Amino acid sequence: MVSNLTFRRRLLLFVCAIAVFNYFFIKRHIQNEDVKKAEQEEALNHRKSMHIEMMYLGLPDDQSAKYKIHQEYAIASEAVPGENQKDITLVTHATVNRLHLLLPLAERWNGPMSVVVFAPGNDARMTRFAIDGLRHCSTYIRDYATFHLVYPVELLPPFDGGTGDLFTEREMEYSNFCPEVIPHRIKALDPHGSYDNDNVPYPSNLLRNTGRDFAKTRYVFVVDVDMFPSKGLYHELVNFMEEKKLFDNLAQDAYVIPAFEINAKHEIPDNKAALRKAAARPFYYEICEKCQRPLDYSRWWKADRNNGALANAYTMDWKDPWEPFYVINSKSPPYDERFKQYGFNRISHACEVHLAGYNYVVLNNAFVIHHGLKTPNSFHSKKNAQNDRNRDLFRKFKKELKIKYKDTDRHC
Repeated sequence: MVSNLTFRRRLLLFVCAIAVFNYFFIKRHIQNEDVKKAEQEEALNHRKSMHIEMMYLGLPDDQSAKYKIHQEYAIASEAVPGENQKDITLVTHATVNRLHLLLPLAERWNGPMSVVVFAPGNDARMTRFAIDGLRHCSTYIRDYATFHLVYPVELLPPFDGGTGDLFTEREMEYSNFCPEVIPHRIKALDPHGSYDNDNVPYPSNLLRNTGRDFAKTRYVFVVDVDMFPSKGLYHELVNFMEEKKLFDNLAQDAYVIPAFEINAKHEIPDNKAALRKAAARPFYYEICEKCQRPLDYSRWWKADRNNGALANAYTMDWKDPWEPFYVINSKSPPYDERFKQYGFNRISHACEVHLAGYNYVVLNNAFVIHHGLKTPNSFHSKKNAQNDRNRDLFRKFKKELKIKYKDTDRHC
């Protein structure tokens, strides 16, 4: 007979064997489940990647087939359906690290905006975060700004969605998120697409045309994102247009909004009276004084008639090398998209608008202003080389315009 002690030992060994078997069985099962789960996750990510790839590749191309246009990525909540509306849209463009400038711009404009962001590579992910944050922070942006994104075909956004977060959802609950976190995070970004990166040229005129094309209003006001309008300008322009019935009869005029710059230590002035006190000077005063000289600033300062209401101050022809900002009908000639990076991208448009028969009507009490003085040291390092390259293109462009507008007696 087997003794009790021997029986207990055998029983213990049997139980241990079962335990060891169960341990390895369960471990193997868990490993199999983990592998299966990982394979399923990998397959899901692959499908997501394929879906994102198809989405990007399915976006419409620009005329050169070098860029993809992501129309209406985020639509303004107050956007009115339909085309050719009796309204004015402010059109602007930027890279992701300059989107914080939309906060004061949208508040001062307080009307429809078409914002185009150049978002190569992983910039697209940061851009999406930035847009979400800005819409969260600003009712002006949420209500009035519609965003469009432009991707270079050679540097599409990562098909896996990209890496890095601009901020977390928890941060959006902080009391200082809007006034501090959002602008500082955006400003600190180092984007692929910028004026200083010749490897990924900034397609400024393509961005302007994209904003115009999707504006859906009869007039557009194309400005750089760092040019802030006098306060209330949108409503003053609408009243001006309605009074002169310009929404019903599109004018062959470009309504010039004089451009200024002030020291960044000063607050942005709201009106012409405050502009006088802010020691404002003509835009680009140190960089290219002749580029704004044709406006005749001394004449504009004296043009205060009409009891402060917006009105025509005087009408003039375009003169080389004037680079005005203006409100113009959306059927006017588009910008030439060959101009990229810095130099001659706006003047080329002003020149063609002149040859197309438009007059330049300077408005009396409106302005745009750059917050900070433009100086030779305030530009990116490749400015002069880009300017020289575009100067050559501008010479070619003017020859082409002579053929295109061969019946005009105007000159560019």
